[in-house]
Amino acid sequence: PFFTISAATTEGTDALMDCVAEELSKLPPPKRFEVQPLTMAELQQMENEKHSFTVQKIDGVYVVDAPFMAPILSTCNMEDYESLQYFQRVLRSSGIIDELEKQGIQEDDLVSIYDFEFNYVR
Repeated sequence: PFFTISAATTEGTDALMDCVAEELSKLPPPKRFEVQPLTMAELQQMENEKHSFTVQKIDGVYVVDAPFMAPILSTCNMEDYESLQYFQRVLRSSGIIDELEKQGIQEDDLVSIYDFEFNYVR
């Protein structure tokens, strides 16, 4: 059906709304989904996976695989001081810096996180 209406004068809107209501009444009721409660172990596992990462030394480069860092890297402007400080805080608070140091990283060693590379500075 085609309806000519005017929002300014509301002409024709009653017929349109009646037609919409009739069509909606023909639809099946929406499906209801029951929420499945998670156990504490499942919640803990999800939390651990959310910030999980790996560090490997490949051809002298420390390669960090951390899925949670991808959106952070895409929004950080490394030319901006505050943005760079935020990035460094995330590296430290997530444990990435601790893991790099545990694996023996030295001053000026190359670190690669996805497309971003930088030299480690203590």
